[in-house]
Amino acid sequence: EKRTLDVFAGTGAFGLEALSRGAKNICLIDKDTETLSKNTALFEKEKDNIQILRADINNLPYAQNAFDIVFSDAPYDKGLNEKAFLSLQKKGFLKNGTLCIIETRNNENLLLPENFQLTDERIYGMAKISFYTFSDNFVTK
Repeated sequence: EKRTLDVFAGTGAFGLEALSRGAKNICLIDKDTETLSKNTALFEKEKDNIQILRADINNLPYAQNAFDIVFSDAPYDKGLNEKAFLSLQKKGFLKNGTLCIIETRNNENLLLPENFQLTDERIYGMAKISFYTFSDNFVTK
């Protein structure tokens, strides 16, 4: 029953898997949505719970609603995850408690603001999965 966002969605695999496991609805963002459209067409019964947003992460519209879970698998070593999460924060896609799951290369360092709290990190071969919780009321001491 969570609202789930898949950034740099590619094929939409993460978002569609979340939908098949009970996500309330999903939003898939990518600059190229051709593959997303083909894959989401296979989910005819769930079509009202799927939104595809063709957009560059640096030029997002404002969100109508914030998301509970955000997954990002940006191209490795380009600093795109940092840009994405700053943009998502600025445009209202995140709320207090949003779980942010970010895939990077296993030796890539993420430089997110302090209101993104790292809660877990796991390495699988060349990939690192980092789990952050976003806090919209973070106060710097």
